[in-house]
Amino acid sequence: MLGMSEGAFAGLLNVQIAAIAERGNQEKSFWIEEMKKIERYSREEAICELIKTKKIHEKIAQIDAYIRGLQI
Repeated sequence: MLGMSEGAFAGLLNVQIAAIAERGNQEKSFWIEEMKKIERYSREEAICELIKTKKIHEKIAQIDAYIRGLQI
């Protein structure tokens, strides 16, 4: 196979699985904290964040640039 015993391979695989699971738990904790932070936003902060997330200003700028390009 890979030059190692099945037991060694299984052990190495289990170490990697544990590392991936730990990373997943860290990422989950990060996103839970992000959600809590967002839940504390004021109405104005929430609106600004939503506009930024949807990249609305950039989309408007792209449309404006396209329209300018059409004009002779």
